[in-house]
Amino acid sequence: MWKAAQATVQGRGHALADIPCQDKTHILEASEVLATALADGAGSAAHSELGAECVTRAICQLLTSNFDRYFESDDAAVVAVEILDELRQELSNVASEMNCEVRALASTLLAVAVKGGRFIAVHLGDGVIGYLDGDELNVLSHPDNGEFINETTFVTSIDAIAHLRLRKGSLENISAFVLMSDGTAAGFYQRRTKTLSSVIKRLIHATKLMAIDEVETPLVENIQETLCKVTTDDCSLILMVEDNIK
Repeated sequence: MWKAAQATVQGRGHALADIPCQDKTHILEASEVLATALADGAGSAAHSELGAECVTRAICQLLTSNFDRYFESDDAAVVAVEILDELRQELSNVASEMNCEVRALASTLLAVAVKGGRFIAVHLGDGVIGYLDGDELNVLSHPDNGEFINETTFVTSIDAIAHLRLRKGSLENISAFVLMSDGTAAGFYQRRTKTLSSVIKRLIHATKLMAIDEVETPLVENIQETLCKVTTDDCSLILMVEDNIK
């Protein structure tokens, strides 16, 4: 059995400017699948927090409803196109309701789903997806930035399909995944060495041993006391772990 904990904290910069938190997370368990998603709304997009909320919910629904078909497909490109088309249709619906352009809902997207010893991961834009293999903390998907660190690709970007990463595999010795926005990555991901902070491993082990309702409040407090002091950006984090509680 797997479980997941989530935490989202408004950054100091957004709090001072009275801008809503643009990071969103979502967790969905259905059809024997546990799916998690995290999105970071574009600072330049007027309603990016709504776009981020939309795509996190949509990708979790897609992964729980289509896990076996996606996993068994021999053509990852076809699956990637289907996923992106579905996400953009959902964004188009929101844009119609808001009477705004779809690009006003721009966000990145990270997602992981597990079922029966298998996983699927989706990544578009910056942020990081990591995993624990045995006792070794590794990066599954690194940030996708342009020439500058603050440049990235969004679900609404024209060239999004060229940047969308779709990965699948066996869990084998994998017992945890971590998803983080670029704000969280500012403290938990070393860009020079492209490695994750050992703090992540401690958070994973704590999450394995505790009930989710005992994890999320301390997780938010940890982010407020540490990450929010090194970045002004919103910070979000999802820990997805094998449940060690018997």
